[in-house]
Amino acid sequence: MNQMISTLIALMHSQAAAKYPELQKTWITVSGRLAGQISGGPFVFDAQQCGHIDLLIRCLEDEFDPQNPNVELTMMVDTYKVMLSNIWIGAMYEIFRSLNQVNKEVFASKELSDIYRHLRMLRVSIEKHEIARDHKLKEPLQLVASPRNGDETDFREYDPKSPNKHYILPTSVHLDTGSVGWAPIDVDDAQRQPWLYRREISDRILCFWMNFNGIARVELSSSDD
Repeated sequence: MNQMISTLIALMHSQAAAKYPELQKTWITVSGRLAGQISGGPFVFDAQQCGHIDLLIRCLEDEFDPQNPNVELTMMVDTYKVMLSNIWIGAMYEIFRSLNQVNKEVFASKELSDIYRHLRMLRVSIEKHEIARDHKLKEPLQLVASPRNGDETDFREYDPKSPNKHYILPTSVHLDTGSVGWAPIDVDDAQRQPWLYRREISDRILCFWMNFNGIARVELSSSDD
């Protein structure tokens, strides 16, 4: 039996772990602290799986080259990078949602509360194609396509009460970091669409939990080598 794909997947993860050995250790520590707050053993494995995906995505981000003449390869890699980033956001959101259900006190931290809010905004728009907490909207939103198509499809109404509502989340890749970014609508300020980048969210999560209980902050943005 030809196991070429299986072998390549295993090789990808081993190469990512070899490139980021300290970051892998950080994820193991953070996984334990997250699970400790939730008091659930399975969450250790959930967080560690997020860590494995994070290392792999970081390698794809590091290798991003907007000047690469092989446009087809760049587009293919970006497609998989977006897919993995979407999966990572959804998985991290579920961990934070479970944590919020059993230990709301830890969200007294504004930083952790903001991370959770950003994960929720992204997860709803990515997985449900809706605007998070759209029940707070008092009237339909007039949306403009980004980038524009130059025709009538550029403008669309989002009615939170409509059964046919759907929201297309603006998605891009940061030219400097290679990180996937999204611009969800914040219902607390519907005129504001902050760009949220996956790598920055990951760094914020890891830095918060590595500082939890006074543990020193670690540098996460660059590779270990």
